[in-house]
Amino acid sequence: MTAGTLLSGSLKDFGLVEVLQVMELGSMTGAIHLKQDQGRAGILYFNQGKLANCSEFDPDALTLGDVLQQLKMATRQQIDYAFSLQLQDAVGKRIGERLIMMNVINQKQLYEALKTKTIWTARELARWDKGTY
Repeated sequence: MTAGTLLSGSLKDFGLVEVLQVMELGSMTGAIHLKQDQGRAGILYFNQGKLANCSEFDPDALTLGDVLQQLKMATRQQIDYAFSLQLQDAVGKRIGERLIMMNVINQKQLYEALKTKTIWTARELARWDKGTY
């Protein structure tokens, strides 16, 4: 596939797992935007065929705080406090950076949590059988 290649279709006809395989086999760099009729959306970013990041745009979507709690790296109270600091300084540090500054986690733990969040979110998006990309 060449630069500027556009993949689009229906998840009913060609599932996300197959699209991910095309991205990997083609060593493609770019993003896949997913949309469902109910308004849910997601995006997956690739760098030379490898999943680099992804997000689901839904109020109930998995957050970094959720992952940190599940991995037992931070408590809800620590995450809530870091979030309250972020609300006071909206152009300041992100939640992960604030938790590092608070000595709750270190850089390696943040990287592990972000990687885990990406994998878990991609797994959730791959379960979608309706929608478009």
